[in-house]
Amino acid sequence: MDLLKSTFQDFWKNEFPKLFYKGLITYERQLQAEIYCWLKSKLTDSYKVWVEPNIVLPNTVLHDKKPDLVITSENKIKAIVEIKYTLFDSRLKYDEDLKKLADFNVESKKGHSLVFGYLPINNAIANERLYSDLAFEFNSDYHNIIILFSNNSIDLHRLKAVPNDHINSQYLNSLNNLFLLTGNYSANESLQLKCE
Repeated sequence: MDLLKSTFQDFWKNEFPKLFYKGLITYERQLQAEIYCWLKSKLTDSYKVWVEPNIVLPNTVLHDKKPDLVITSENKIKAIVEIKYTLFDSRLKYDEDLKKLADFNVESKKGHSLVFGYLPINNAIANERLYSDLAFEFNSDYHNIIILFSNNSIDLHRLKAVPNDHINSQYLNSLNNLFLLTGNYSANESLQLKCE
C-alpha cells in the first residue's frame, strides 16, 4: 500500500475513532480539519495539502470546482479528496461529489495542468502568479479518495446496491485509483468503519 493510502487508512481506523468517541467530530468541517492536521503531521515536507482550492481551468467542467482536499507533491496532483459526513437523520448527499470526481477523472486524461486559485482571479497580477506558481501536473495516476460517514448504513448501501446502470454506479466505477473510506454509527452505538 502506498504512503497516501496507508496514511488515510491509519487515520480512519485508529485516529478517527478516538476523536469520534470524544465528541470532537460532529460536523463535516471538523472532520476535514482533523484530516488536514493528520496529513500535515504524517506526510513528508514534499507533500502539500490544499483545503478547497478553487480550480482555474477555463472552458472545462473543472473551472471553479472546489474539491474538499487536494494533495500535491513535486508539482504533481497526488490525490483529490471528497468528504461527506453527517451524524443527523438527514440523507447523506454525495451525488454531486461523485460527479465532481468523475469530471476530474475525465479531465486527468487530457494532459491539463491544474491551477489553484485562492486569489481574486479577475486580477492580472494574481493570474500571472497563479499560472507560474500554482500549476500542477495532472494525469490519471492520482488517487480519488472518498470519505463517507453517516448515522446509519442506508446511505452507504445506496452507494453500492444500485444497479450498474445508475449514474452514481457509473461515476464510482469510472474512478481510477479509488480509495473508499466508509463508516456509520449504528443504533446499538457501535462504530463501523471500512477501507476499500
